[in-house]
Amino acid sequence: MSQKINKDFIGVVALTPQGLPEYRQIPIENKFGTQMDELTIMHNNENRTILDLQDFFIRFMPATDSNRYFDFCYPYCYSSSYISGIKYPEILSFSNYNEKLNESKKTARMSFLSEKDKKEDELTDAEKSELSNKIDDAVKNAQQWLKNDFMGKVSRYVAAVQYHMTLERIKSSTETNKMFSTENIGWTNFDYPISDDIRFEMRSNFGFGRSAYHFINLTYKGIPILPYSALVRYYFVGMGEFFRYTRQYTPVRDNWEMALKFVADTAKLAIENESAFIDIWIGNEIKEMVDGLKLIAKQPKQSLENMLKKLHRNNNLMYVRDASSYEMNDFKAFPEEISTIFMARKVTAALDLLERLQTLAKAYPLAEDAMVQIKQLNLQILPEIENRIVSIGHDIEQRRLLLDPQIQTRDSLKAQNQNHYNRLEELRKEANAKNIYNTSIIFKPYLEEHPEFAKIYREIDKLSDQIEEKKRDIVLRENFVNTLLDSKSIIVSQLQVAA
Repeated sequence: MSQKINKDFIGVVALTPQGLPEYRQIPIENKFGTQMDELTIMHNNENRTILDLQDFFIRFMPATDSNRYFDFCYPYCYSSSYISGIKYPEILSFSNYNEKLNESKKTARMSFLSEKDKKEDELTDAEKSELSNKIDDAVKNAQQWLKNDFMGKVSRYVAAVQYHMTLERIKSSTETNKMFSTENIGWTNFDYPISDDIRFEMRSNFGFGRSAYHFINLTYKGIPILPYSALVRYYFVGMGEFFRYTRQYTPVRDNWEMALKFVADTAKLAIENESAFIDIWIGNEIKEMVDGLKLIAKQPKQSLENMLKKLHRNNNLMYVRDASSYEMNDFKAFPEEISTIFMARKVTAALDLLERLQTLAKAYPLAEDAMVQIKQLNLQILPEIENRIVSIGHDIEQRRLLLDPQIQTRDSLKAQNQNHYNRLEELRKEANAKNIYNTSIIFKPYLEEHPEFAKIYREIDKLSDQIEEKKRDIVLRENFVNTLLDSKSIIVSQLQVAA
């Protein structure tokens, strides 16, 4: 059985005796494992009640710490909403237990009598027997629900106690342990300065639905290090998040190990060989991005085909994704147009990085060369964008010329049969008033009575479908043009090129 982070172990970025960071798994002592196994057996025994479970629980975990409270997400998802912390499970008294059972009896009795619409003294013998069985079932269900609820709270509380016992040991050695996996509800911040120039920041916010996040920022001389290569490695990159984080992880428990290993491995490299760190995290990232952009500009169709083949199902990063099935289908239907749009979006997106690269150039002079190449690439693709806009525009004009006669034919046929269509509209309104909305059913008798019109009706329907399909096709091409116009506008405005 695979070990689970924050249940079986806590992930930690810790320093070796030589002062180098490494990722470690610190086991969480299963101190109450035997007792929990016995409690589970009792829970599964129909002859045991919550009172038995409570009595056993109190013996191995007394209520002396009954006011203890933990901000503890487990076992809920980090992106769940309204997660509450866990405290010592409530212990029901014998009288409270009986009150809950009596309440279940009362509810079952009232529900049964309401269903039968009778008073209890009006029931037949068979109904009285049925009521007795209903009450017995309600009591059993209530007993099981109380056991399940208590067992769930105990399991979570014990997990929290065991986790925090291990966590306290980890936190007691801050000189050695720099970061660790948390289950904290709300914000957690870690700052880990490697040197005067290099710093890691990890931020998380769990238990607040869509507001949940988990990210890492790596800075060099106060300048954020961005994952520049992501721009050319993934089909879609959310540029807003791209600008803000070195790594933004989907807030799920399994991503703790990936995040902590990233910190440990990158920090170790920075300590052992700062120049290699700079080459890998700045030089290589920028080089891969620029080389990728050059290839996309030179071979947009082939580049897109290759990217669609390399799926990243488990990238665990929030601001990137693969192409959707709809986007893949668009490429199959319009390979030339979509390839140009893909190229335009990727290459022009790099213009948004110029300001960041300019800042980085103060610490890494080669960033200046990347800026020059990005500008050149955008100027290089501008004529191709303009040509594609013209080409699609001509295609739209031709399609409109072919569409207009079809519309005229359809409208003329409909006008010649307007009396029939007026009658169909009357029938539709009459049927709608009776909550009948299926036009096939509504129109069927009338069409059967007028077979000649029925032929024309079907012909007009077929023409309308063809017209709508062609209109959608034109709108799609108009969207292509607008997208390319947006890319052209970005190049013109940012590089101050004459439109």
